[in-house]
Amino acid sequence: MTTVIDKRHPDATAAPPRPAPRLTPVTVNGVVIPRGEIARETQNHPAAKPVEAWAAAARALVVRELLLQEARRLEIAPSPISDEDGRSPVL
Repeated sequence: MTTVIDKRHPDATAAPPRPAPRLTPVTVNGVVIPRGEIARETQNHPAAKPVEAWAAAARALVVRELLLQEARRLEIAPSPISDEDGRSPVL
């Protein structure tokens, strides 16, 4: 007797794949922090797991948005920094 195993079709007894977790939008006082912006920020937050880097990046962007909102509330306008030759430092 020969047993044939067809690996092209999932086993009927196998559990179906779990759906991807739904990420709740990150907002600060109604301002949405776009997922793409969080994704770009993750490179600045090394972590053992991607979800940890994502959380750290989201937290950093939330703090940034809070600071920007507070600066607007206090009417603090940014002023460009340059030396006597008009050069701006690269940060």
